[in-house]
Amino acid sequence: MKCWKTQIRLGTGWGVRCRKGSREARITLSKTLIEGYLDYQEMARRSAPAVFHSEELDELIRGLELEDKRRRWVEDMETVLKENIFAGEKIPKRQIPKYYVERYGVNNLYRYGHPEGHRSCYTIFRRDGLGVCPTVLDLMTHREYERRFRYRGR
Repeated sequence: MKCWKTQIRLGTGWGVRCRKGSREARITLSKTLIEGYLDYQEMARRSAPAVFHSEELDELIRGLELEDKRRRWVEDMETVLKENIFAGEKIPKRQIPKYYVERYGVNNLYRYGHPEGHRSCYTIFRRDGLGVCPTVLDLMTHREYERRFRYRGR
């Protein structure tokens, strides 16, 4: 049996009609829902004009050798974030540690995984003259990450 879908324009908004055999379903979407979805798709891959570091991360990077793998990981992360600021996994607001809220004043936080269990956290700020830009806050081991987010040891 074939299933076909068509977008149809209804009086109340856009919809989808699907037919499989003798069954037919019609789903109507409101205009605001469709506009919100299109806005989400546009934001889902948004490039950044620049990527910034926290002072702590700058100190860590300065202390590393040029060929150090952790320096390479941060540089690779910058490249990915310039192409897509939402490349990391969003952390729900209720799970954002107080450390980040008090130290950096963040209201959004993303985690980015590196090889060997290392992780970075970054936030997205609006910068004057540049627009929305990610700021990488840290680079930590798996154990440091668990402590910061207060995950219990086994």
